[in-house]
Amino acid sequence: MRIALPIVPVKVKVPEKSQFVHTCALLDSGFTSTFCSEELMQSIGAQGENAVLKLTTLEKEHSVSETVVISLQISDLEDKNVIDLPVVYTRPSLPVNMENMLRAEDIRKWSHLQDVHFPEIDHMNAKVSIIIGQDNPEVLMPIDVKRGQNPNEPYATKTVLGWTLNGPLGGKGRHVAMATFIQADHELNEQLEQFWKIEGHGTLISDKKGLSIEDKRVLALWEDKIQHDEHYSLPIPFKDRQPHFPPNKQMAEQRLDSLK
Repeated sequence: MRIALPIVPVKVKVPEKSQFVHTCALLDSGFTSTFCSEELMQSIGAQGENAVLKLTTLEKEHSVSETVVISLQISDLEDKNVIDLPVVYTRPSLPVNMENMLRAEDIRKWSHLQDVHFPEIDHMNAKVSIIIGQDNPEVLMPIDVKRGQNPNEPYATKTVLGWTLNGPLGGKGRHVAMATFIQADHELNEQLEQFWKIEGHGTLISDKKGLSIEDKRVLALWEDKIQHDEHYSLPIPFKDRQPHFPPNKQMAEQRLDSLK
């Protein structure tokens, strides 16, 4: 059985540019953040800052992923409503099945949908390149709802980007389940930025105010001893003095023998 998801055709562009592209957006209340494909970012020439995300899905919790944070503007096809999306995270791809998009024959089945003006979608070239989550409630907020007499019939929701169709469409065939809960946590990247910034080729500067004497001593040590060879390496800031670590091979071998 096919399930209709709230997919709507839109126009997307970078705020300071006039060039836009046509694509489709999924309005998904199961996402806490807004995502777009890297292909969309490149096609409109968007630029942003590199960041690190912790993603929580139904399959995995707190998986670390690299992303680029960009800002976009999105509008309906008639440019009646233009919405700013200040924080959009990029992903290599968005796994949205286009079988969940409404078709003309779907509308003809239901009498309560006959007077609903759904935006026309070019199904031959349709692709969901952006998923708008709960961080942009203005886009998800329903303006009007059309529903049938049967609670199991699909219902239409009007948004600022146009009408969308939701719910079971009937029919036979293999049902493909799609779970869309994704929680994005940008805190990991923000915590790193709060503690330090790396400028140029290895100068470490703290943003913290009112550093203690020990804090300043550690920063001085790091600025003097920091090394960069593909990765940054810093010495361990022991509080008093660096302890002496004698060779422990003999002790390790004895413990290994006792374990055996």
